[in-house]
Amino acid sequence: MVQRVTIAPQGPEFRRFVMGYWRLMDWNMSRVS
Repeated sequence: MVQRVTIAPQGPEFRRFVMGYWRLMDWNMSRVS
């Protein structure tokens, strides 16, 4: 995920989207576990 943010020059909007997606995935994993 961090690598995707580094190689993606879309700016703050893209980074915000990635962080939101990462948090959602992390929340889902925590919930399943």
